[in-house]
Amino acid sequence: MTSDVQQILIDDHSADGPAARDARALQRDQAAALRDDAAGDRNMRADLRDVAAARRDELADVFLATAYASEQLLGLYYTSRQAASAHRSRASADRRAEAEDRYAAARDRRDAAADRLESAGERREASLDPLTGAYTRAAGFRQLRHEVESARRAQQSLTLAFLDVDGLKAINDTHGHEAGDRALIHVVRALRTHLRPQDLVMRFGGDEFLCALTAMADAEITSRLADVSDSLTRGTEQISVTVGLAALGADETIDDLFRRADAAFYDTRKRR
Repeated sequence: MTSDVQQILIDDHSADGPAARDARALQRDQAAALRDDAAGDRNMRADLRDVAAARRDELADVFLATAYASEQLLGLYYTSRQAASAHRSRASADRRAEAEDRYAAARDRRDAAADRLESAGERREASLDPLTGAYTRAAGFRQLRHEVESARRAQQSLTLAFLDVDGLKAINDTHGHEAGDRALIHVVRALRTHLRPQDLVMRFGGDEFLCALTAMADAEITSRLADVSDSLTRGTEQISVTVGLAALGADETIDDLFRRADAAFYDTRKRR
């Protein structure tokens, strides 16, 4: 599995999806943090200049105390210097208050970013099948709608693959449900390995899965699914799967597309 942020971006490929909005908000927070750091550096340099000015004043005091013979001139000088020092103190206090405001705003942004990450993680966790890590049926069909809309806007092809694990009931009856669970996990792992990271994988039912493959040529689809099947057959569990494919039609609904993929699956199973 990828990191949380990467997984969120993989799971929601729509440019206006919640994960994409969270990613853009994080980028804005990072830019604001950089601006805060630059402002802090400027304040630090201003404070250093104030310290240097105060030191110069102290040295001037020493010099003038010996150079001025007139107490009246010394009084005028001290009055002027105290006014300048008071002005610098007020400016320094204003800068500190401004810095505190920026730091408070930065803390608020960090808290908001953490909340968004937590919300995104909760949404992702709620959308995934706890056993296999594939999309749940409800969340998967929501994502499938996004995939279909995106493919139509970009005038790209979309193929729906209906995949069923052969003999899962027999595996459960013979070797126990833990063996059946392992078989389902192996199937999703093989799909994740041989399909692209952006390809939708959902658990439709107990032993049934749907995959949405966008902008992929028929030959590549066949090759990738063959690799999935070969890796499962050669594995220690020796799992086999049956696949039915249907390409999205111009005016076809998702229900129509699913029914054709389901029908193609049964045709493939009958020919075996």
